Amino acid sequence: MARAFLPACLLISAAFGLVGCGGSAGGSAVPRIKELQINTLTEGSGPELKEGDKAWVEYTGTLMTGEEFDSNADGKGIGTPFALVIGAGSVIRGWDEGLVGMKVGEVRELLIPAAKGYGPAGSPPKIPGDSDLKFTIKLLGMIPEGSQGEYDYEEVKVGTGPEVKEGDTVVIHYKGSYLNGEEFDNSRKRGKTLQFRVGAVEPPRVVSGIDDGVRGMRLGGVRRLTLPPDLLFGPSGAAGLSGDQITIFEVEVLEINGQKA
Repeated sequence: MARAFLPACLLISAAFGLVGCGGSAGGSAVPRIKELQINTLTEGSGPELKEGDKAWVEYTGTLMTGEEFDSNADGKGIGTPFALVIGAGSVIRGWDEGLVGMKVGEVRELLIPAAKGYGPAGSPPKIPGDSDLKFTIKLLGMIPEGSQGEYDYEEVKVGTGPEVKEGDTVVIHYKGSYLNGEEFDNSRKRGKTLQFRVGAVEPPRVVSGIDDGVRGMRLGGVRRLTLPPDLLFGPSGAAGLSGDQITIFEVEVLEINGQKA
């Protein structure tokens, strides 16, 4: 079941500027890239990325000599997905243009000419001026423009008894992870459950994504929530949680109003 939600570091910002390294200064053996080239390595599924949508990606960037200059994949870099809005100019042109049309799970190789990367200035010390670049990028998740407050859920296990509703006091266990599978919190590993009243306006409160996401669950039930940043801690994040991330929470209801599973 879903609630209309679709389903990092040389920060690849325009300010940092991406350029390529098609022919290093004196590197006549490396052919230059004249136009942006897009190669799909693995097909994805679902809606296509379009301008205005927000995307979360894993990437590895190399010079055309094969020398890697940045990556957030496979435990490298900051280890969390990189977020960007397509067409907003926050990344180099090669990315803004090269990611359009991707689907979740898709892996693309982008061969980016210097003019659509970091240009003549480069990005010292790792990217020389006038360099063409190669990126391998995987789209981990996306939020269509205008859908920032919507989320998705999947029933892993259906519980028994009455459904959780506003005003109920619940006790849960949960596990939280990023789109790349990196776990950032696990109540079972900490040996501590979480108790809260659904819909409470006074402490102890939980983030809106969890508060809304447990409604309709039953005792012993397990639900997997895919939550956008707007339903968590937004762009700033929180202790132990990187900001501006789509997160996956697996929640198990242990008690409802004192009744245990």
